[in-house]
Amino acid sequence: MTTLHLPLKRQYFEAIRDGTKLEEFRLCTPYWAKRLEDRAYDRIILTSGYPARDDLARA
Repeated sequence: MTTLHLPLKRQYFEAIRDGTKLEEFRLCTPYWAKRLEDRAYDRIILTSGYPARDDLARA
């Protein structure tokens, strides 16, 4: 199973969680092109920053 992890700033994470932000955009840079173009992911995990593995409130 292929997973894409996207850490977000708290304000954007909370807006997505609350339903007021419906889309997340990333700049078109070589870094993101390498990770997104011509790839398929089974799931995407949005996190608030870089939480510890057992901190489920931020995942």
